[in-house]
Amino acid sequence: MGEDWKAKTERVYKHSLRRRAEGLTQQSMFISEEIGVTTYPCQLVDPARHVEIGTKLTVFQRSQGAKITVLFGTEVVATIEGEPAADLKETFSKHPDATRLFDVECVAVDKGAPVIEVCPAQKKRKKEKKQ
Repeated sequence: MGEDWKAKTERVYKHSLRRRAEGLTQQSMFISEEIGVTTYPCQLVDPARHVEIGTKLTVFQRSQGAKITVLFGTEVVATIEGEPAADLKETFSKHPDATRLFDVECVAVDKGAPVIEVCPAQKKRKKEKKQ
């Protein structure tokens, strides 16, 4: 009897974990094609820090009134300001159920100024087969 109770308890626990995990999945931030293909200019927080082209980053807004930041892991490396930030804030506020983050990739670096540009990460296309 004790073994049956233990197995049933484990089964119910695993089922509840799966149900909660389904609720934690990230909804897509790319509601429109325009947001999915836009390049966002960013101001580096630390101009001495070098960000390579192709670096995977994350655009994040902590709360509705907060600045739009660009993260490398958990570290803030840049901010998005001005009109691009206003557009993103408007998009985030239109979709309150969606997460306030999405993955981007560094696509341009200006060596003379503390500016980088990021664009939403595109899925890599399959390489053509060589014949």
